[in-house]
Amino acid sequence: MKSNVRRITDGAMIVAIMGLLIVLDGQSGMLLDGILFWFIPIPIIIYVVKYNLNDGIVVAVSVTLLAFIISLPHLALLIGFSSLIGLAYGYGINRKLNITKTLLITLITTVIYYFLSMIVFAKFFGYDPVAEIAEIINFFTNILDNTTKSGIDAVTFLRWTNPFFAMLILFVPFLPIVISVLQTLVTHLFSVVLLKRLKLADIEIKPFYTISVSKKVGIMGIIVLILSYAYFILGIKGYNSIVVISQFLAQLVFIISGSILLLTIIAVKQKPILSPLVGLLIIVFPLIVMVLGIIDVFTELRINFIRRAVNER
Repeated sequence: MKSNVRRITDGAMIVAIMGLLIVLDGQSGMLLDGILFWFIPIPIIIYVVKYNLNDGIVVAVSVTLLAFIISLPHLALLIGFSSLIGLAYGYGINRKLNITKTLLITLITTVIYYFLSMIVFAKFFGYDPVAEIAEIINFFTNILDNTTKSGIDAVTFLRWTNPFFAMLILFVPFLPIVISVLQTLVTHLFSVVLLKRLKLADIEIKPFYTISVSKKVGIMGIIVLILSYAYFILGIKGYNSIVVISQFLAQLVFIISGSILLLTIIAVKQKPILSPLVGLLIIVFPLIVMVLGIIDVFTELRINFIRRAVNER
């Protein structure tokens, strides 16, 4: 009996807190929208891990119905989709699934959420991906017109200088996928801390500096890069989409490796304040990070930094 009362009380508290946040969001002119949709999965996760998935579904449905009553319909639907993310992650932890499977389930759920809200039903939710892409192209076109007279178009320029913006322009689902990956990571990190503090689950996080790309994968990546750059230099036509995506995936592997190398150096030097600069460098000059990633894959640079730090201590 006491267990059921506690379960109902906890669920009611979560619904009440969510309702308060939704009201505050409405009163603030929807200023909390971006934060709200990233926050909603966390309480749902805690509840599902503490009790079970069925009870979590009841709370998620209650939050969604409350949102329909006190908020706009399209926001209520987004809140319902956000709750699904919490249910997915909480289910994995509650069932003690491998953390990789848990993150994969969460990522798939998040991708579906953003794909529906930003592409399939974009106009209903007040988002126009085509207009956004047109604005990005126009922005870079203006920059090129003001800084150079080469006549190069924005897409070609971004293809050679910034693979992230190039993918954003050439591959519409790219932005939802990137946001999904980021939200999955943020949800995971916050959940690890909170669940441990609440003594509900102890999730181990693999140290980032132990993550590495094998030389075999590195060689495949180099081959893809050489072939893709040759494809564009020679002006071959017919397979642009496949080549662009393949090239980006190869670049991404090395960019991730390069960012891990930079973060390892920062950790060894004990300068955590420099960490945001790595993110900025990835966004503004990703090809520099990619080159560092190639060096990291085919040399022992990162291991040498770690060994030196251990020996000094």
